[in-house]
Amino acid sequence: MNQSKQVLIATKIAPSFEKWLQDKKFVLTYYENMEVHNFADFEGVVTSNKLFLPSEMLKRFENLKWIGRMGSGMEIIDMDYANAHHIIVKSSPDGNANAVAEQALGTLLSLFHNITSSAMEVNEDTWQREVNRGYEITDRKIGLVGFGSNGSLFGEKAAKMDMEVFFYDPHLTESFACDYAQRVDSYEELLAQSIDVLSFHVPQNDTTYHYFNEGSLSILKQPIYLLNLSRGAIVDWNAVYKGWQNKQIIKVGLDVLEHEPLSTVPALQRVEMKEMIERGDLLLTPHVGGYTFEAIEKMGQSLMRQLAPYL
Repeated sequence: MNQSKQVLIATKIAPSFEKWLQDKKFVLTYYENMEVHNFADFEGVVTSNKLFLPSEMLKRFENLKWIGRMGSGMEIIDMDYANAHHIIVKSSPDGNANAVAEQALGTLLSLFHNITSSAMEVNEDTWQREVNRGYEITDRKIGLVGFGSNGSLFGEKAAKMDMEVFFYDPHLTESFACDYAQRVDSYEELLAQSIDVLSFHVPQNDTTYHYFNEGSLSILKQPIYLLNLSRGAIVDWNAVYKGWQNKQIIKVGLDVLEHEPLSTVPALQRVEMKEMIERGDLLLTPHVGGYTFEAIEKMGQSLMRQLAPYL
């Protein structure tokens, strides 16, 4: 084994984070194009969605002491294995929370005001004012599933736009209260609030897999706009398309897909997505909600604070 302290960098990090690691005498190796490395060399890993760390991968890191997860979404790491082998794991959902919240707000405004779809038409020399007349989000009801770092920030921004905000999050303490949003006791109660917008901000796990499904459609009181900026598998695409077909879902904004990148999406879903996009009813972005220049710096700062006591 190489005796120098080494860290595997498997994602984009800010120069300040690079310098911090180098100042701590780490040698940085960049995991590009899925090249094979001698994983036993590494004491630390900084990762994101580019490199998943299930147990079979972690076993190759025989001398691993710590993992820094840029962003949120701990489903990419086998936490049982990490805990059993005393591997320190830190994530940084606080670092990209505002970026995701801003993306959610932008997506919502684009869907209500037909911004993206009408701009695409103008790019094709089509000028349609009446067809693209939009709606305002003021006084609309929005329901948030998950009220952690980015869910709560999105709720705050929505409230400042004079939306009525409701949220459900079973992981918050019973005493938790919020002055700009109303808490409800269950997912079903949230859907029954006659909401105009439903937005997901939860991690992916066994409980949240296909959280939005055909059963959700049966509870809705009125047609909704649907947003998902968490993880693709939170929303069952079949339920989304069915809801859109039967007019229970007006428009959809997705920054995440169950199958990423787009080339891995099943053929039938690609056809259905294209149909919705051509109608201006689906706004799809390539998982960039939390990937701003500022967020990369903030996530690095967050990991530096958390890892400092151990390095």
